[in-house]
Amino acid sequence: EVRSITDDGRRAKLDVKGAASPVQSDTSALFPRASESLGCADCVSLPHLDEANLLENLRVRHSHDDIYTYVAHVLLAVNPCKPVPALYGPRAMAPYKVAPKRGEPRPPPHPYAMAQAALKGALRGAGQSIIISGESGAGKTETAKTIMRFLEASLGEGGGSTGAGRAERGVLAMSRVMESFGHASTSRNPNSSRFGKYLRLGLRDGNLCAQATTYLLEASRAVQRSSEERSFHIFYELLSGLDLPTRAKLQLRPSNEHALLAGPKATPADAKGFQELRQALSSLGLESKRMEEVFGIVAGILHLGDVLPEPTASFADASKDADEQLELSERSLKMSSELLGFDVDCLRRSILQRRVAVKGRRSFYEVKRTRTQAKCVLRSLIVTLYGRLFSGLVKWMNAALGSARRSERDYCQVTRTAEVGLLDIYGFESLGQNSLEQLLINLTNERLQHFFVERVLLSEQKAYLEQGLLFQEVEVKDTAARVQAISRTLDLLDDCGSQRWKGLAMTDVRFCQSAVRHCAESLETGKKPTRSSPFLRPGHPAGRGKRQRGGDVAQPIGFVVAHYAGDVEYDQDGWLDRNDAQPLSEVEDLLEGAANGRLRMLSGAPENGSSSSTRQFQSVSKQHRQELDSLLATLGESNQHFIRCFRPNSQQTPDKVDGSYLLKQLESTGTLQLLQVMRQGYPHRVDLVEVRARFATFLPERLRRCSVQTFAKTLMLVYGIPQADWAVGLTQLFTKAGQLAVVDELCTGGAAPDPAALAAAFRAVVRARWRQAFHAVSFARWLPRYASGLRLARAERAAQARRRFRAAARAVLFAVRLRKLARASRRTRAAKLRAKVTKAPTRLQALSNLLPKAWAEKSDDRDARKGCDVAVRQIASPARTRRSAPGARSAGEEVLASGPSLWPLQPPQKRLLAPSALAAAVCPSASLERPPKRRRL
Repeated sequence: EVRSITDDGRRAKLDVKGAASPVQSDTSALFPRASESLGCADCVSLPHLDEANLLENLRVRHSHDDIYTYVAHVLLAVNPCKPVPALYGPRAMAPYKVAPKRGEPRPPPHPYAMAQAALKGALRGAGQSIIISGESGAGKTETAKTIMRFLEASLGEGGGSTGAGRAERGVLAMSRVMESFGHASTSRNPNSSRFGKYLRLGLRDGNLCAQATTYLLEASRAVQRSSEERSFHIFYELLSGLDLPTRAKLQLRPSNEHALLAGPKATPADAKGFQELRQALSSLGLESKRMEEVFGIVAGILHLGDVLPEPTASFADASKDADEQLELSERSLKMSSELLGFDVDCLRRSILQRRVAVKGRRSFYEVKRTRTQAKCVLRSLIVTLYGRLFSGLVKWMNAALGSARRSERDYCQVTRTAEVGLLDIYGFESLGQNSLEQLLINLTNERLQHFFVERVLLSEQKAYLEQGLLFQEVEVKDTAARVQAISRTLDLLDDCGSQRWKGLAMTDVRFCQSAVRHCAESLETGKKPTRSSPFLRPGHPAGRGKRQRGGDVAQPIGFVVAHYAGDVEYDQDGWLDRNDAQPLSEVEDLLEGAANGRLRMLSGAPENGSSSSTRQFQSVSKQHRQELDSLLATLGESNQHFIRCFRPNSQQTPDKVDGSYLLKQLESTGTLQLLQVMRQGYPHRVDLVEVRARFATFLPERLRRCSVQTFAKTLMLVYGIPQADWAVGLTQLFTKAGQLAVVDELCTGGAAPDPAALAAAFRAVVRARWRQAFHAVSFARWLPRYASGLRLARAERAAQARRRFRAAARAVLFAVRLRKLARASRRTRAAKLRAKVTKAPTRLQALSNLLPKAWAEKSDDRDARKGCDVAVRQIASPARTRRSAPGARSAGEEVLASGPSLWPLQPPQKRLLAPSALAAAVCPSASLERPPKRRRL
């Protein structure tokens, strides 16, 4: 078994049965390797399909800066971690804007090809979507930019109105604004997207109309993150790009002097980014005055972070409460109030004091806050402000890009059949501190992976089976169970949050413990768990295995989720607070009472529309999952184009491919199974009815009257498409990559079919019909024989069933008869014993005449009772009753004559009993004994 492969892909570590340690071996001895070359543009063309050859092909192409590779119609992109100018630009776009002519190879793999295919499908009226997925730092954002540049260039060349051209140019401007306000530097990626984005590019009359939908902005990053990470780019770009007078007017200082920006400092690239941001906002139509207001809100958020100074700890650190007088920074308080439009006294009072309602009255009284409570208010205010600022900018940009068609009142209201959707979602994450945002991000990637498996791998094999094509089934790992386990955990989090809103005691620690226990119980149908869940288990103990005071082992912290891309450990703090979408009531009051209305202008009223008097619990996770369901439903209604992005190494080092690191990503994303499925399959397909409708005019009339299957076969033969590159199913035509486009190009170019090829195709059709007739006759002759065999087999099975039934009936009858015989035998034996007792009626009658004397007297003498027993036994058994001399009395008569009463006897009114019953009443030992029970058969 292969345990691992070295970074260069040339050495492998093996687990050999019977060996004490792993064995090192050359991969060429284990996997047949293709010849050394520039690699295969399509991995399906590899002569050997295994991990080593796939990895070697990607490594060779990456070393020559060919970072894109096909697996049939799925594009693989390995991040070069450096600029590659030769791959992009107008010259690189040119080959993809025209279809290749007959005999020419198709252009090399590139996102331009995916964009061109989606654009052609959208122009035909079919909805398209391009799904870009991968880990954080794999290059998803740059790939999305590349596609948008191609679409902008392609539509711009087609002409159109001035407004439409403005909308086309604004797509990249929107992306640049979102990058500043929604991206940040993390430990895995210096330009990590902290939100998800689905960009709809609607097409009307060759013009572009864009609309963006965002998902789950990590607004909490503005106040809390790891020490080696940065906050959102806009803060550093603002401090680096503003001129000195404006910076002095806003009273901004260097980044390391603001509490919200503690950690890495700003870089010279931030100043350049700020200039690009201003240009993007200007191209979208934002006036200079409004632009300054936006920057003022960002500066006000920075000042809010400095309102409560804490020199000994960071802003996000929750230190222990102390009975101290809180001192606010008046300079930061006044500046933030001025920039954000708050009343200074109201802001101070909201931070330092809280209002408590008197039960049963409408009055309130104020209580001083602790330091932790004051920090919670500031944290909620900052997160809410930044989230609404981002949402307001997105709404404004959507309206700005739709204003080009405002005169027709249909901006961005295009049908789904005429749009290209571009999904640029956050990648799989495992940071130093992982909480609710990371779990939701990873759940999104789990759902997208499950969507990929369903739509590409499972549906591909299902289509071959339904269409009657021969294929070898490939085992694919289903991720549905893992997705369900994570969803159950989030449902439990919602329940805990709802209980806390109702005033019940609930903490983050209890939630984490309940999540592990609940996931284990779900595997064993509600019973007490005896094993842990394979998807969720307790986290590592505090102190990483160290013991606490007293020698006790530390309790686990958080939990670990086994995602498809690796295990991620989640902390136990902050779950309930982060899952609460409702800001504090004091924050709502501040936002509603803003004097200048700038915040309402940017973000509008709260989306929930609830006031402080009707506040209810709102779950962040539930809202995100609903949006995710809607997104996947939208993607499912379109034709999908998949781009899978990969990181070459964990350090983001250029010109280096870590074989084991890349191989793990390939295995977790199912790329090897995709390769095996696509190798024996046909990635492109079209309905046979559509084939006839599109190409009927290019073939003679006699061929048009054929069936759709025959027409499709003839079409492919006439235009010289190799038979290995296509197959005809029951209702669809399956082709290899690019073959149907070749036929389309030949037909639209006016190329008439070759008469010789047409005659050969007609002869092939005739031969096919004769073969079908021969097979039909052969089947008609074989079917009766097969049916006769089935009837004989059915008759034989019926005869065997009848024989088994007869044998069972005989066994039942035998058992019934045997039981009757046993009952008769018992009755006979009982009658014999009864007759034996009744042979001495005179003696029993004499005994019954003597009983009144015994009833007249009562005695408890045991000897009398014993004597009575003996007397009755002798009377009841005449064979053993003998008189020693004439006139002598029996022992029973002697006892009865002595006068003691017989205690077991019944009252006098019962003295006229049957002899046998009387003997049994007087002496139990003389009663008739029933024969022993016999076991039933």
